[in-house]
Amino acid sequence: MGPVALAIHTVLAGSETLTDILTGGIYTKTLDRDDTPDAFDSNGRALPAASVRDLGEDTDPTGKDTAFGGFPQVWFQADATDAGRAAIESAWEIARALIPRQVAGPNGTGAEVKVIGRVAVDDQVSIPGVVVGMMRLQVAGLWAVGN
Repeated sequence: MGPVALAIHTVLAGSETLTDILTGGIYTKTLDRDDTPDAFDSNGRALPAASVRDLGEDTDPTGKDTAFGGFPQVWFQADATDAGRAAIESAWEIARALIPRQVAGPNGTGAEVKVIGRVAVDDQVSIPGVVVGMMRLQVAGLWAVGN
């Protein structure tokens, strides 16, 4: 996981308001019954949960300050009920307010973070009885690593 996606996860997981809604947890891996069993109840129903996904951040630029970009995503899931859909909607709005607009990098560098897209709450085709929503972020800036 890249530094910006990890910073976003840390902010979201540190919010008591958000974790009160996302009772299944906030993860950095795919939400499924094998990898994130705590995101499901004892009957296999999805609990409200989220996952910050890193889709190719440049995590090891070389040389001087380097252009840095990435498109992390925050996925939300819940049981396919009205309450589950409402939990995703509430969690999305809270997460949007919590996402830092700037993430500091080493040596005074950093990156700007913007919410650039959304997938509305809809059925999760691969897991029947689960609904998902997604927030797409854009990260751009300079990142200093090494000398």
